[in-house]
Amino acid sequence: MAGGYWHVILITIVGFVALAAVLLVPVWRFLAREEERADGFTDAVEGSGTASSPAWVNDLVLEAETDPSIDDGEKGGSAGPVS
Repeated sequence: MAGGYWHVILITIVGFVALAAVLLVPVWRFLAREEERADGFTDAVEGSGTASSPAWVNDLVLEAETDPSIDDGEKGGSAGPVS
């Protein structure tokens, strides 16, 4: 009796792996893209990639450097005004 269920077990395992791939591959690709963007931003902030950085990175760096409401956390302050 137990020998007749091997195909059900095999189909279940293959289906589970396929479902996991369908659900996790887009998440993995999104995280890889975000990591690349974060590395570019970090390089721009550190000054090593400012000339070759996209315009949006340079805009964010300029905003972070000039906006007094943005606290970098080094002084132990909050990130914004407290209401």
